Amino acid sequence: VLVTLFDFYGNYELMDWTLTHRHAETIVSRLQNHEALLGWDLKNEPDLDFESRGKENVLGWLSEMAQLIKKKDRIHPITIGWFAPEAAINLVNQVDFVSFHYYEEPKNLKERVAALKEAIGEKSMVLEEYGKSSYSGIWNLFSNSKETQANYLAEIQTVLEEEQLPSFIWTLH
Repeated sequence: VLVTLFDFYGNYELMDWTLTHRHAETIVSRLQNHEALLGWDLKNEPDLDFESRGKENVLGWLSEMAQLIKKKDRIHPITIGWFAPEAAINLVNQVDFVSFHYYEEPKNLKERVAALKEAIGEKSMVLEEYGKSSYSGIWNLFSNSKETQANYLAEIQTVLEEEQLPSFIWTLH
């Protein structure tokens, strides 16, 4: 299991750091010895908060959180689940492996992976989230068919095999 410590969290102000420290310390202390633990994802898609919360605030908080988690658990690796491959170059020296999400056109994945590999050098990376949503409802009146989902996954997996890129399949619906 790759545990995401923060999701749907967006207050990176210094005044909240004590609260977020205690939250992270509690989870890490309780789970760090579990045999199924792969590592820690500090925050889900923090680059989506750059514009509204300030990039420097977000990066400062992530940097502090990386240091805290590494002090609490010296065994398990940490990463940050960036929404965009291009954002995954942030804090590359503070994570043990680089993670990014990809929900865009499969035909562009290979080029974007190549650019990220060039930017991060020898650091390991993983495609942490990809998939095609089947949700249909008030927010999305038209869902993807099972065939559309299967074709998308097959196209992405072809690139993953060519690039020898580890991955997780994930989508909310």
